[in-house]
Amino acid sequence: IEACSGDTLLINVTNALQGEPISIHWHGLHVHNTMDGVPGVTQNAIPPGSTFMYNLTIPQDQSGTFWYHGHTGTSRADGLYGGFVVHAPSSRPTVRGLMARDSAESLQYGYEREFLLLIGDWYHQPGAQVLAWYMSIASFGNEPVPDSLLINGAGSFDCSMAVPARPVDCIEQQANLSYLSDIDTSFRLRVVNTGSLAGFTLSFENKPLTLIQVDSTE
Repeated sequence: IEACSGDTLLINVTNALQGEPISIHWHGLHVHNTMDGVPGVTQNAIPPGSTFMYNLTIPQDQSGTFWYHGHTGTSRADGLYGGFVVHAPSSRPTVRGLMARDSAESLQYGYEREFLLLIGDWYHQPGAQVLAWYMSIASFGNEPVPDSLLINGAGSFDCSMAVPARPVDCIEQQANLSYLSDIDTSFRLRVVNTGSLAGFTLSFENKPLTLIQVDSTE
């Protein structure tokens, strides 16, 4: 989702799951309490087969990188999440409404391209099963170790390394991240840790990184 500071968004969320209610939390955004997506506190969870409209007005003073995710059960761990980018208004001329990012006068940096990276740990079992194991005496209080890593919904895993207790169905997907190795292009990375447990260190070979924003503060 992309928007600008001050925009009002009407977002219909339909629960197509069977037997599982959901809600959506807009992480980091200052929204009206009834739109915050916390079931049993700010709203009733959305029943299966039902639709709820989120009415979000983004504050004029908020811009940056945010994300949304499920806020019921283990829905976030099972992949119910996405990116949410809020652009600050610009007084500079635009091309088709897009700010020319290679010469941003209001910032101390310039960049030619921009990418959103949703990076998170991934369990090869449904989140409910992982949580049930963790809450049982069989775990001895040990936190469940994620099986692999996803970047924008795709990852890499050696299926021969799967253990019998956690079998996997491997499906080949193409995830082209070669643009990140272009050393002649400056780009902005908007990075979100969508995981349930693990923290990450991000680096690129022969590519210096400059931190320009943290926790949605531009």
